[in-house]
Amino acid sequence: MLPSVENQHPSPSHKPDWTIDTSGKCCPLPILEIAKAIRRVSVGGVVLLVATDPAVEEDLRHWCCASGNELLALHREGSQYWGYVKRLQRPPIG
Repeated sequence: MLPSVENQHPSPSHKPDWTIDTSGKCCPLPILEIAKAIRRVSVGGVVLLVATDPAVEEDLRHWCCASGNELLALHREGSQYWGYVKRLQRPPIG
């Protein structure tokens, strides 16, 4: 499990291939948006999710676990959360 969001910062190697900003949108929209965005990057690609909904901290961790993708970093700057997710697998067919 990752440490709390205040202590988890991205490394310079976490340069995103795709960025989505869901600021002002509430659950479940941030997770729905990253689920769509992750399909736009190749396996190994990184998507940055920017959100203001505090639920994204727990929701993003659970979604990564359930979807088979890796949460590289999650941190908060003021009221914004920044989550870096690495695509690890292709979505199932069908």
